[in-house]
Amino acid sequence: MNREAFNATKFRNAVNELNPLFKNNEKIELKEYINYFILKLHDELNVKKDSFSQYHEKSNNEMELKTENEVLVDFLRNFTDKNKSIISKNLYGVAKFTLYCNQCQNTFYNFHCYSHLYFNIENVLDYKINRYHREDIELELKDFLEYYQKPETLRGDDGIFCPSCKTQTESTSIKSIYSTKNVIIFIFDRNIGNNFNQTFINFEENLNLRDNVEYKKDDDKKREKFFLGGVMNYYLGDDEQSGTYNAFVRMGKKNDWYCYDNENVYSVTFDDIKNNGYPVVLFYHKLTKK
Repeated sequence: MNREAFNATKFRNAVNELNPLFKNNEKIELKEYINYFILKLHDELNVKKDSFSQYHEKSNNEMELKTENEVLVDFLRNFTDKNKSIISKNLYGVAKFTLYCNQCQNTFYNFHCYSHLYFNIENVLDYKINRYHREDIELELKDFLEYYQKPETLRGDDGIFCPSCKTQTESTSIKSIYSTKNVIIFIFDRNIGNNFNQTFINFEENLNLRDNVEYKKDDDKKREKFFLGGVMNYYLGDDEQSGTYNAFVRMGKKNDWYCYDNENVYSVTFDDIKNNGYPVVLFYHKLTKK
């Protein structure tokens, strides 16, 4: 039986009222919209005096000769002093940056928090094609995670200011997922409305990030196991300039899938979701210990 759904246009208009930049602007990137929404919720619910938007994260120009643990402790102390909400508790994981000065070979560390993992599909696809020398390939979530952790060379203004060399130097940066929270969000940029990317993404209802997350307890085998709880798909219209979004949520005692469009709620199967439309957002929820 179909059930009435909350009209997505009303929701969008409410967010637009909070941020005038979204009004009459159809080219706002999905990641900007989601990031603003998460940040706004956190600011509203934060019980600390200083909000996350005011939190200062060290840049590459502020590297210090400290151990990894010392940098991590400083980061966590500063973050928790300013952030406490249901959003930060459930969404904000920690990303680790390991930076090597290519001139003196010293190693530096930096930590940032993240509310989602964002990927440009074109970049990930090019990375996989160049690595495996094939073009007839699809993308899997492991490809995105591999791309996330690939080494990058930082030059010029992007390089680190090495306190040992006393100058801006070329450096190598390796990013990794240090820790996760209860929900992990994947956002895929398909260049909607401009050369829409139709690459197929193979994703499953269960996800194990144990090999991709640095901080974990060896005796806790379920720590980095997740189940898919929500999906946002994009459906092409008659041309690449038009289309629509549908949201899918897993709910109820039987964990059934439901589609939410602008007018109705109706049941669907996981195969319906996976084989129709193009995923742009995946919401994975961490399994809890029983």
